[in-house]
Amino acid sequence: MLGKKNKQAATGGVSLISKGCQITGDLELQCDLQVDGYIEGTIKTERTIMISPSGRINGNIQASHVIVNGLVEGTCTANNVDILENGKLKGVVYSQALTITKGGMLVGENRENRPEGVTPLPKKPSLEVADTKNTTEKKTATAN
Repeated sequence: MLGKKNKQAATGGVSLISKGCQITGDLELQCDLQVDGYIEGTIKTERTIMISPSGRINGNIQASHVIVNGLVEGTCTANNVDILENGKLKGVVYSQALTITKGGMLVGENRENRPEGVTPLPKKPSLEVADTKNTTEKKTATAN
């Protein structure tokens, strides 16, 4: 087993968690990740995570692209999520684009992943408007 927080320094290539390998802990990667084994914990990368038919993840995923052809249980946050024919995702998906191939399954919720920096507008803010009769009295108007 690895420690609570493991960092991958490489910026290219693919890290592989082999079939029969089990990891418990949090992973931060700067490369793609292919999971043929089992991971329990949080996985973060700005690249792609691929879960093969033998791969299992129990935890939270944050990545640019997630390809599920095995089992994921937890929250998945990514720009693109593809659930392939052998894939099953149980939990909540936050994504810009979700694709489920025939045979693939999502058991849970799909929610839009808002791009960073986008803030929803407040509901009808109040504006103070001076009275037209030059008095100290003010009226409150509601913006449309």
